[in-house]
Amino acid sequence: ILLLFIIIPSLTFGQSWRRMKYEATVAAGVTNFLGELGGADGEGSDFLKDLEFAMTHVAVSGGLRYRLSKLTAVKGTMFYGVARGDDALTNNKARNDRGLSFKAPIIELATQFEYSFIKENDRYRFRMRGAKGVSIFQSLNAYAFAGLGFFWFNPKAQIKGEGKWHALQPLHTEGQGQLGRPDPYSRVSISIPYGIGLKYRLDHLWSFGFEVGVRKTFTDYIDDVSTNYYLNDSIVKYEGSDAAQLANPGGVYPGWVNANGTYVPGEARGDPDDNDTYFFVVFNLNKKLRKSRSFTPRLR
Repeated sequence: ILLLFIIIPSLTFGQSWRRMKYEATVAAGVTNFLGELGGADGEGSDFLKDLEFAMTHVAVSGGLRYRLSKLTAVKGTMFYGVARGDDALTNNKARNDRGLSFKAPIIELATQFEYSFIKENDRYRFRMRGAKGVSIFQSLNAYAFAGLGFFWFNPKAQIKGEGKWHALQPLHTEGQGQLGRPDPYSRVSISIPYGIGLKYRLDHLWSFGFEVGVRKTFTDYIDDVSTNYYLNDSIVKYEGSDAAQLANPGGVYPGWVNANGTYVPGEARGDPDDNDTYFFVVFNLNKKLRKSRSFTPRLR
């Protein structure tokens, strides 16, 4: 009888990945952002040293994983998070004086390919008194991933002293659409997600883990800032006074401002050479989905 309790689960779960190729996952964690606004006190950078941890925001996701083999899988995911940045948080003189801030909800749909460099052990043994179970290391699965995603974002900002959030893309804060200026940017763009993940197996169906993912994007407008200041009078004429205030709230940096305190048209407002980046760090709960109700093999 004791041998049956050991042999039958071994036969059943030794190839369980073939019977349970699908795995549902839900996750919650945080997101952060690298762009033009806020950041560290030194020179701007598209690297982690420029990350402003005070701008971390809650993120959630859900998805479905399909195992191609014991070492590989593909996963479709949907992420929601909020990117934020604020020049008031940096001691960098130029950026602090610029006085811009934003928040942008992000909804991402992505597919990623996963490769396990620490393979999940498909064999699961019942933990009986006196019987040796699976060690903690056999219950771990570590993987690297990369993929392709599409995301929607909507940068917003407040005028100082007001509580209302204004959507920035329709206000054309860098003169988009006016003579000699580029067309308005799209609020839908492409991302390349990549990162690493770790899962700990709780039993033959459930696992718990975390994932750290970076999103390389192909837009520099998640924070609505990319190129140069435009003529404030022209923005007032075509977009209104609120748009002009949000585009150029004024600065005090010597040599960079007009007599009224606003930045000179043509001066750098952002850095178009570096696209924006955002991150997700989430903890996830995963459940394998059985291919059929009966997955116990016949004994011959």
